[in-house]
Amino acid sequence: MSINPSNNNIKRYIIQLKKNVAFEHHFTRLQDMQDPPSFTVSHTYSPSFLNAYVATFSVDHFPTFNNHEDVDFIEEDAEHHTCDVTTTTIVPSWGLARINTANKLSSTTYSYTYDNDKEVGTDVNIYILDTGIYKEHSDFDSRAKDGFVYADGTKGDINGHGTHVSGTAGGATYGIAKNATLYEVKVLGDNGIGWTSDIIKGMDWVFSNATGSCIVNMSMSGPESKSENDAVKKLTDAGIHVVVAAGNNANDAANYSPASAPTAITTGSTDSSDTMLEDSNYGESVSILAPGGSIATMSGTSMAAPHVTGIIATLISLYGNQSPLDMFTILENLSIEGALSGLKRDTPNLLARGSLHCEASFTTNNTKTGLLGIESSFKAIICKDDSISVTDSKCITFSDNDQLASFAFDSTDSKTIKHLRVVSADNSITAYISHGSETDASASATFGGTTNANSESGDDEISYENWPVNDD
Repeated sequence: MSINPSNNNIKRYIIQLKKNVAFEHHFTRLQDMQDPPSFTVSHTYSPSFLNAYVATFSVDHFPTFNNHEDVDFIEEDAEHHTCDVTTTTIVPSWGLARINTANKLSSTTYSYTYDNDKEVGTDVNIYILDTGIYKEHSDFDSRAKDGFVYADGTKGDINGHGTHVSGTAGGATYGIAKNATLYEVKVLGDNGIGWTSDIIKGMDWVFSNATGSCIVNMSMSGPESKSENDAVKKLTDAGIHVVVAAGNNANDAANYSPASAPTAITTGSTDSSDTMLEDSNYGESVSILAPGGSIATMSGTSMAAPHVTGIIATLISLYGNQSPLDMFTILENLSIEGALSGLKRDTPNLLARGSLHCEASFTTNNTKTGLLGIESSFKAIICKDDSISVTDSKCITFSDNDQLASFAFDSTDSKTIKHLRVVSADNSITAYISHGSETDASASATFGGTTNANSESGDDEISYENWPVNDD
């Protein structure tokens, strides 16, 4: 089947076949042509993922493949690069502080620890398509796993880019989802360069091997590729969240892949003053922006993307998985709108907010950090703690941007409340209570200083209508 072309003007192509066209049938038809082309097939993708193959042949044969009735389209294989620049910054990432507050950072003294709750990221698998992961790093505590390595590559990360990305998404010290499982999907070489065909191989592997709640992070950029964008869609159609870097070309992200993939969450980068980075790609293909400038040792949209990946992993682990489309709605609702400057043409003014923290005081004489977040498409406040013992007349109070909400629970027996969620939409708020084996609870509550007398008992749900909504 494979004959090396006689001329030296050869290139590698990705050939996508029409639906239901089998590889062997297609190859036989090529060989049976009156003047069959010479070509070498280096890879066939899983037909259930992408009905395509990779082949090398002379440019003289391009019309033969391009015009063949079996072929949907053909494109030349292209280089991809990591989306980072080396920085001299030696302090930990300010990005963790920024995604942790609704307000612009006012000093250079930041709180770098995103969350001390080791549950954050539990049962979430993050697939890092990159230069590999230094899995033995103490920050990963055996959570970094072998996955896929492209044909000419070796396990591990000599470059450091993939390890840096992994550390932001799920590192124990300065990461976000500290208990997520990180999978090495090595599709870029030790020089930070890879090929569209190998990147799609890695995506194919994820599609075939992913289990549970999954996120793919792609901090890389190359020329726009229909094959690559189709592969992204195949992942998101399967319920896998895909977060990608916008790229650092100071150009329209629509000209690059995976940034131009319509179903990816394409992430531009900002600096600590809430200004879009000058070299960040821009435009309608950008979904959201996140911290990426002056990150310790590496900066760029490569660093912005894993901030969003970590936020998604956190939300999944705490509040359950959503479809990729619903998850992006959550990110939009949770984000800070209108805070950014220096935006380029058609770029959304949305800064990713992982604001899962607010001060929470419990009248059981415990003062702990609660969690703010989003449920479904609602604007929301969610307060969570591992275990809070509540007895008669005890009250849980927390605040967000000077809006105070208090919930007092009455019961004949002591209860352990596992989660307290407060979600609001259309000027209404519902509190969802999860507690041990108990199924009933009664409550009275205040919001914004106004007491609502309409408390009721029920099966883990207490509703309050017509309360003011805090949109911050």
